[in-house]
Amino acid sequence: MKLKVLGSSSAGNGYILEAKGEALLLEAGVPFIETKKALSFQIAKVAACLITHEHKDHAGRIEEVMASAVPCYCSEGTAGAIQYRSRRRPGVLQEGTVYEFGAFRVIPFGVEHDAAQPFGYYITHPDLGDEGEGLLFATDTPYLKHTFTGLHTVLIEANYSLPILAEGTRNGRIPAKVRDRIIKSHMSLEHAVETLKANDLSRLHNVVLIHLSSDNSNAAEFKKYAERNIRAAGAEIFVAEPGLEITLNDLPF
Repeated sequence: MKLKVLGSSSAGNGYILEAKGEALLLEAGVPFIETKKALSFQIAKVAACLITHEHKDHAGRIEEVMASAVPCYCSEGTAGAIQYRSRRRPGVLQEGTVYEFGAFRVIPFGVEHDAAQPFGYYITHPDLGDEGEGLLFATDTPYLKHTFTGLHTVLIEANYSLPILAEGTRNGRIPAKVRDRIIKSHMSLEHAVETLKANDLSRLHNVVLIHLSSDNSNAAEFKKYAERNIRAAGAEIFVAEPGLEITLNDLPF
């Protein structure tokens, strides 16, 4: 299985999980033409597109996706909060329920954010590691209420660093109200690492730091920090950026 990053910032978020013969989209925040190109225009292989919440950098292109006959899914709150121009609507998922989209098995779980009903997703697939191993996708949340076992790959928000944010507030670059909003609605690098360490990492292969702030992060330093602090897990660390492709396992594609 391959992970393809189309965008991972406030400018737009989009990821593809591509297995042999099928694919799953995560988020609809980038122009759909970029998704088509990344899939070599094989749109029919897309089993579904999962949306975490209604903010435009995550769901702003959902109507482009649905117009291409790709089924989109999200929480009831998110579905109600998106501003639509057409009659198409996404399907509604329930927290904690197992859904099957092709061979992808998906469990939505609730997270905290300044949105109507934001979700994270736990995903398994026969081509992703061994039986019982899965992928965790968590973005735009200051913390996770749940822990997970059998983690093979983790895509986790590392939006800012506490020292960088504090310095930005001291020198007037970041207004106090903006700082408070960031802390309440996004996950710091430091908290992302501690969140990971609270889970079973015995099967962990890959960690992808996603949704880094353009103002309050440093990709190279974030990667080094994560490598230092979760080295014991033996996972490879990546920082998401457009064009990044990762082979998540050793199975032939």
